[in-house]
Amino acid sequence: MGNTTSTQFCSTTYPDLNDTFQCNASQYTLGVDSFSDAEIGGKGVVYAFVGTSSFALLVTAAILLLCDLLRYSTLRKLLEPVAISLSDQQIATGISLCASTLFSKVRCTVNVYHYDVICNLVLISILSHLAGTLGLRGYTTHKPKALGLVRIVLMTVQAVFVAMLFWKRHESNFPTQAPTGTDYLNTPFILAVACFQNGANETLLQEFDTDHSSGGIGLLAFVFIFYLLMLTVAWLQMLCIDYQAGPSEGEMPNWSGDTGDRLRIILGWTRPVIIVYTTAVLIVTALDLLKLRSWMGASGWLGKDNDENEWTFGQLLPVVLTGFTLLAFLDAIPDYLDARAKAAAGASNNDDDKD
Repeated sequence: MGNTTSTQFCSTTYPDLNDTFQCNASQYTLGVDSFSDAEIGGKGVVYAFVGTSSFALLVTAAILLLCDLLRYSTLRKLLEPVAISLSDQQIATGISLCASTLFSKVRCTVNVYHYDVICNLVLISILSHLAGTLGLRGYTTHKPKALGLVRIVLMTVQAVFVAMLFWKRHESNFPTQAPTGTDYLNTPFILAVACFQNGANETLLQEFDTDHSSGGIGLLAFVFIFYLLMLTVAWLQMLCIDYQAGPSEGEMPNWSGDTGDRLRIILGWTRPVIIVYTTAVLIVTALDLLKLRSWMGASGWLGKDNDENEWTFGQLLPVVLTGFTLLAFLDAIPDYLDARAKAAAGASNNDDDKD
């Protein structure tokens, strides 16, 4: 697999980079050269990704607890549209981030630091997708079914993009972790990712005294496991668990009998476990991202003013776009109130029958 980008490829494809393409950290001067890129590492982008995924996991956990365990079925009408909106936002932004990094000029200009930020943001978006496919009946069994199929196709496309994205740093010594010291002058994070491709990283990393690496190949396997879970559960929901929320509106699964019952039981037990595990991974990933971002911010390589911490238009936009979730919530209120009224009417009729 590989969408590896060598320095030769970049020089040939983008001749204008020949004068600025440096694979030697000593060619740059701390305090003079700036490697800030607010479109990737800005706090608005980071906060939007982390906040959206965290809220998606929280809402999904609430659905599992309140709707599935405690049987407050009408609440699904209110909570599920919110969680679906969050998941759709993440899959759209995740694919856009992957595509722009893999297929545009960014693949040659992005440095190691911002590439690690991108990988962490994409991993965080995967967690949101996993929460959606595991906890939401309507995510892939939406009416019409074509919408569910579109979501599965988009998930598959992103799986391919993510595999290509993480493969670029699959070597175990690719710089991914913020160092514990303050040796800001001697760091590989300011170099282009292309400098580390096609076996060049072994020689290049000998220039640096500090180990910045972590288990890259382990993370790649971890990402594949996540997507395997997501796509498996999504197809099971499409094929077997196609029913709407609420006992009064429920439909029989397409796979009836013992097979359907067993699959529902398996998913019922595994969803809470994986949600807890996913939450733990999100916390660890977010902390690693913030630690790396803090180290680079303190290093001075992001410029004197560090515009990645400024609330510019590019930083406000992803935060404002999360407001669409509020619109989804407001839009769901009438359906929720209608479901409550029907449930109350049904309960009243049952009481009358008993009398």
